[in-house]
Amino acid sequence: MLRLASRFIATVEASGDSSIMHLFCCLDSWTALCSSIIVMATVQSLFIPFAMSSIAHYLLVTFWMLLGMIFHARMIDVADFNHKIMACSKK
Repeated sequence: MLRLASRFIATVEASGDSSIMHLFCCLDSWTALCSSIIVMATVQSLFIPFAMSSIAHYLLVTFWMLLGMIFHARMIDVADFNHKIMACSKK
């Protein structure tokens, strides 16, 4: 059976932010230390910004790689075109 351990947890649960708090605090017996709860809440709150920054970094690297490939291919085309022009002018 689940029950609330404190008024703080009741407030958090009412706000809808109770995923970790409910898991660790609302059991019949106190199963986790306060420091463990703080660590888990911190890890949970830092996960989303870390995931978003990882995705943004991946997209940025992909963009620069594609841009580099496009400009590299463009330079090869220009060099090939110039080589053909020079070859035609020597005949």
